[in-house]
Amino acid sequence: MILDALSIIYRATKLFASMDNEQTSKEMAILKELNDKLYGGIRIPFVFDDQFPISLHLLSPRLRNLLDSNEYDSQRLWSFLSSRENIIRMITATEMEKPAAEAMSYRLVAFYPARPKDIEGFIQFKQIIGYMIKIIMELHGYIVEQKRVKISSHLNPDTQKALKYFTTASRYRKLTNRDLDDFVNDISDPAEKEMFKHIMMRIRTGQTQYQKLYALDKLTSVYEL
Repeated sequence: MILDALSIIYRATKLFASMDNEQTSKEMAILKELNDKLYGGIRIPFVFDDQFPISLHLLSPRLRNLLDSNEYDSQRLWSFLSSRENIIRMITATEMEKPAAEAMSYRLVAFYPARPKDIEGFIQFKQIIGYMIKIIMELHGYIVEQKRVKISSHLNPDTQKALKYFTTASRYRKLTNRDLDDFVNDISDPAEKEMFKHIMMRIRTGQTQYQKLYALDKLTSVYEL
């Protein structure tokens, strides 16, 4: 299915389109419990709107399990990658037709000096980073354009040594009307079609609750810092 390219949006579509369903109510209760566990009643991140007060990123079973278990310090890693500043960096890299992960190289070295030392563990850690980036980019209206794009080396500004946290990573592009048509044509249920178009419209125009809070296009004055 073409929809397999999406990690979150179609899952959100199916959930939101069946809110009166008993199974959906159970899933919402599970998500709310995890929301409370992870965020303790404070402002919940990545909420679509007040009608659906759950974190959209938790709709990914893989990410949900990672954050719940906190394997590889996943909670701190997610908070780091999904910070406003780093999302702006990843989108800027994307606009320059570079992999989003390229913007994170030396920052990850500084943020995670005690990374897994065994090769297998480090590879898995980088895969987790890549998956988290995919979800973040999708929730801001971007989709994978090409996988395994070679990443350039950068100088560490402190040591002036070349570093390359990743060898290759995915490059993204903005979702287009053509993408939307292709996705919608892959959905058979009429209610899901309409919900999918509604979610996509809100994300692509920056009108979700979380996008308004992130305010990525807002210029911040030094006096606001």
